[in-house]
Amino acid sequence: GAIDRGVNHREKIVSQLQYFFFFFIMKKTFYLLTGDIGGTNSRMYLYDTSCGDCDEPKVVQHYRNSNHIAPEHYKEPGVFQKRIITPFLEHCWASCDDLEPLNNVAIVATLAIAGVVDDNRVHLTNLGGILVDGTAIEMDKSNKYLKHIVVCRIINDFVAVRCVV
Repeated sequence: GAIDRGVNHREKIVSQLQYFFFFFIMKKTFYLLTGDIGGTNSRMYLYDTSCGDCDEPKVVQHYRNSNHIAPEHYKEPGVFQKRIITPFLEHCWASCDDLEPLNNVAIVATLAIAGVVDDNRVHLTNLGGILVDGTAIEMDKSNKYLKHIVVCRIINDFVAVRCVV
């Protein structure tokens, strides 16, 4: 198979295993953050993986990207996680009373995005070419919400549809 460019797989795997070990030992509640991301809209969902029937999301929020990411921010590193993911997670914990406290939480994210995915990253060509980088999202510990994302996978939106069919 093709080798991903610029990825130190051993370092990445060790880092992920450390997170999983830490969260397993600490008995964290896992939430699944999913997103259907296009150039125009981002549809974000949060699921509780500990419930018996996880078909219904705990929180759903739709964002018109242009209302949250202005052209002057297109080249800003981490703009997507700062202006879409963080506000969504803030909304989740502000609006849903039965979510576990953040200190007891680990979040696994899968973002289905329109575009060519390469090395867990995609450029949103309809949104100024902003970069959405799953590995950078995993490693971003800059605020009290993002630091709980332990895994973030970027997949092409057509691949996501194929998985459902």
